[in-house]
Amino acid sequence: RQETNGFSLWTENWRKNVLKSELVPISAPTAVTISAARNDTEAFQICCRSSVNGEVLSIKLSDLKGQGGTISASNASARTVGYYKVLENTFELSNPIAAAPAMFPEKLLNSDKCEITLFETQPFWISYYIPEDAVPGDYNGKATVSTTFGDYEIDINLKVYDTIIPKASKGEFSLELWNQ
Repeated sequence: RQETNGFSLWTENWRKNVLKSELVPISAPTAVTISAARNDTEAFQICCRSSVNGEVLSIKLSDLKGQGGTISASNASARTVGYYKVLENTFELSNPIAAAPAMFPEKLLNSDKCEITLFETQPFWISYYIPEDAVPGDYNGKATVSTTFGDYEIDINLKVYDTIIPKASKGEFSLELWNQ
C-alpha cells in the first residue's frame, strides 16, 4: 500500500467485492499482475481510503509496452465503482458479503473522478482490452492516480497468452439458466 497524510492506495483483483467499510490490508499490493488472451479484456481495481477529505482527480493509464510491441492506452479505461443501498439481504442467503442494510458495489460510473469520503474505501475499475493482433508476451506500464494528496503510481504487468478468444459473431454460444 502507498500512504501519505492519511490517504492510502492499493490494488485488488476484479473478483473482490470492495465494500465502503473495507480497511486497508496490512500487506496490500501497490502493483498488479494480470494475464489475458488476445481479443480479451482483463480488469483489476485500484482502491483508495482516507482519514481526511480529498478527491481522486484523474487516473491516467499508460500504454503497455513489451518486446512484441505496444498495447495502446486507448484500449484501457478507468471507472469509478458506484454503490447501491441494499435494505435487506436476500431471504435465506447463506453467506452474504455483508449484512444489510449496507452499501454494495453495483455499477461502474462513467468517470475516473471521485470524492474520497472520510473513512470510506472507494475502488476504481481498471480494464485493458487486448487486441487480437497483440504479440504474446510480457507487457509493462503504469497507472498514475492524481489526487488532492499528490500523484501515486502503480506498476501494471500483463502477460498475453498465445490464445485468441473468438469473435462472438464467429462462434457458437449457448446459455442455459438453471433454477437453483
